[in-house]
Parts: sequence; structure tokens; C-alpha cells
Amino acid sequence: FVVLMPGTTSVVALARIEAIRQEVADTPIILGEGETLRINFSAGIGGIPDDAAPANPKALISIADQRLLAAKRGGRGRCIGADTPDQPSPSRDERRREA
Repeated sequence: FVVLMPGTTSVVALARIEAIRQEVADTPIILGEGETLRINFSAGIGGIPDDAAPANPKALISIADQRLLAAKRGGRGRCIGADTPDQPSPSRDERRREA
């Protein structure tokens, strides 16, 4: 799903999504009969104007999706934005699909 944060910089959006991810990961769901469930998620963050022109939402979604896939390949349970250290580069096939 998509979370829109109008008026928020990419850096702040990444920090907010990471805080939500950490809260979800740290909060077990009590199922009953002594069973609990822990969940986690990964996210890819894209922002305007850093990643795409405001008139090109399709490109912005594509960038966020590439970062989400990189997060999953990198071990899951992480958030990746434009300034994330050690961010894996998109593969040649991903770059070709983007073009």
C-alpha cells in the first residue's frame, strides 16, 4: 500500500516509516492459548522533487517499489530511501524496465 506524506521531506518520511516499522516489530499480537505472533515489514520511500517530478507519479511509485524490493533482498524488515547507507543498486533488468 502507499502512504502519502504531503509537505514531508524524504528524510523525515524515511524516519517516520522506520519508527512505525520498529513499533510494529516490537509489538507482539496475542493470539490466545499462549501463542503470539510477531510481524514486520519492509518499505521503499520515494519523494518529490528528489526522485521524480510532481507530474510523474508513476515514476515515483516505480522508484519506491525498486527500493522496497532492495529492502527485501537486503534481509527484510528494513526501510530504504534515497539516502539510506549501503543501499543496493537496482539490477540491470530493473533499470531497463524503468527506462
